Amino acid sequence: MSNLTPDELFDEYAASLTPLLPPNVSLWGLNLVSQYHDALSLELQEVLSVDHTYITPNLASLTDRAKQLSMLFVNSGGLPFVITTLRKPKRNWSLAPL
Repeated sequence: MSNLTPDELFDEYAASLTPLLPPNVSLWGLNLVSQYHDALSLELQEVLSVDHTYITPNLASLTDRAKQLSMLFVNSGGLPFVITTLRKPKRNWSLAPL
C-alpha cells in the first residue's frame, strides 16, 4: 500500500483516474469527492469532520466531470489547514465517533 500525501492523491485522481472515466458521470459508479475523502487517512477524515471550513458537497449536484473535479479541488484545498492542525500539539478535541 502506498502512502501518498493529500496533494499526491489529488494529482492521481485529477491526472490519472479522471481521464479514464467516460464523460457521462452516471456511468461511473463512483463519485470522485467521496472516493477522495475515503482514501484519506482516518485521522484526516476525523479532523475534516469537525473543520468548519470544510465543505460537504451535495453529491446529487455533481452531475458532470467538471463539477466533480471542481468540488474535488475545493475540498482538497482545505487540507493544508487540516494537516497544520494535525501537526500542532494535541488538544482536548471532542471528535464525533465514527
